[in-house]
Amino acid sequence: MSPMNPMSDMNPVNPVNRLWLLRHAMVEGAPGLCYGASDLVARPVATHAVADDFARRWPAESGARATQAATAATTSAAAASGATTDAAALVAAATTGDAVAPPARASSAGGMRLRCSPLRRCTALAAAVVERLPELGPVELDSRLAEMDFGAWEGQSWDAIGREAMDAWLADFADGPVGGHGESTRAFMDRVGAAWEVWRASGRDAVWVTHAGVMRAVLLLQQGIRCPVDAAAWPRRSIAFGEWLCIEMPAARARIQEAGGGVLGLKSQCAATAHSQQRGLRATQT
Repeated sequence: MSPMNPMSDMNPVNPVNRLWLLRHAMVEGAPGLCYGASDLVARPVATHAVADDFARRWPAESGARATQAATAATTSAAAASGATTDAAALVAAATTGDAVAPPARASSAGGMRLRCSPLRRCTALAAAVVERLPELGPVELDSRLAEMDFGAWEGQSWDAIGREAMDAWLADFADGPVGGHGESTRAFMDRVGAAWEVWRASGRDAVWVTHAGVMRAVLLLQQGIRCPVDAAAWPRRSIAFGEWLCIEMPAARARIQEAGGGVLGLKSQCAATAHSQQRGLRATQT
């Protein structure tokens, strides 16, 4: 792929399948807040800036690269159902929290799908992306792509949670429910892993609009790690608001490529394993 545009070599029917992971924009909330499963709203201006940047890097010829059979299937499905991408409905859901179930149809990008966490900070971004790139619609909401549930810690500042509570969780990192009644790391990895396996089995490229915790879970899954045995194994690399990762899966092994450090920056491409651990467990949050 070209170092100037890592998306320019995208081919949705290529034997190498790609999974783009896009993190939501900055949220409306106090700095240092724990808000995994909490349904905070992202800043609208930042959301549209992230969508603009992602769309600029997305190849305009993506639909043309799909096979003739996929294009025919798309046309037939759309004609039969009369389905259209209802980006406005997703915008409304991002504002009101109402559930949206867009009609299923084949993507015009050779079967490529955009899946999205149901939390509003992600649905708003997914809607903005599809407004700019309608070939990725309709958006499919997937609860498996939601952030980790931090239980009683939700809505508290990380400083207020305290060292004692954090240490108690870390002592049983794989199976202890975070925040007393939240998810365990294993339960979180199991549900993200289920979405990962569906993508692997599909043989198609896909886009996930999701959270930093889910993105880090995928970094483990691509290494064949279904659940880290302790906190030291959890990825600590920084993932900025609006950053995206592109995972390429050849026949037998995954290769990570990275771009999009925040809204406008484009980082040098590199293997994810080359990153040193940069943050403590607070970086799990998103």
